[in-house]
Amino acid sequence: MQTFRAMNTDVTLRVPGLGLGDEAVLATAAAEHFADAERLYSRFDAASELSSLNRATTPFVATRALFDALVDARAYVELTDGRFDPCIGGSLVALGYDRSFVPDRASP
Repeated sequence: MQTFRAMNTDVTLRVPGLGLGDEAVLATAAAEHFADAERLYSRFDAASELSSLNRATTPFVATRALFDALVDARAYVELTDGRFDPCIGGSLVALGYDRSFVPDRASP
């Protein structure tokens, strides 16, 4: 069993039948995947691409990864009849969720 922190959460990876060394390699890859996603999509990291998009006041050229995520998110809005909607940032801020729960993370 391997544990790491990602997105202010403890993540535990357990792969029955896999040796500890191979499980550790898999956990490292998973942790890197989470870290990459957070660097791109965190609204609490002023340097993330998503934060840059949210601040943009002129046309914004997104990377393929962000563009694809936005297209997928829009599809889920439609599939769930609006129950899933990633465009609620303004409402979250209005409700007081305007900064990360992690004390050392800066707000955008």
